[in-house]
Amino acid sequence: PLFGIVLARGLIDGASWLRHAGHRRALRDIEGRHYAFHGHAIDILEDDEGPRWLRHADVAKIVPGLMAPAVMARLHPDGVRHAQRPARARVRADVLDQLLLRSTQATTLKFRHWLQREVIFPSGKGRGHGAAAPGAGGPPGLR
Repeated sequence: PLFGIVLARGLIDGASWLRHAGHRRALRDIEGRHYAFHGHAIDILEDDEGPRWLRHADVAKIVPGLMAPAVMARLHPDGVRHAQRPARARVRADVLDQLLLRSTQATTLKFRHWLQREVIFPSGKGRGHGAAAPGAGGPPGLR
């Protein structure tokens, strides 16, 4: 009976360890990148110089009437990253903040406040710590 208890405890501990290891492995690609605004997940990447880039499609689900990535790119050429598919386009957080500046819609104002509090200021962009200026080129490499 004692051997059975020791063996069972070892098997239970091993199964628990495997479960946690599987979760860590499955979620390692998004570790530290989970952002959500009122239940809407937003994929955010940070490049090597500090600016954070939000996935346009995620923001478009939250902000009504958000302009297309092509229009944003014409207004701020260095503030939009294009990809092969429009759903993969990304917009720099500080550029998005400037574009939403004149909005009077309640949802957009709440999102802009969240953007400043959770994304821009923690990255150092709002305090001027080591981040590139708004017109200082695209991202060299995203983490």
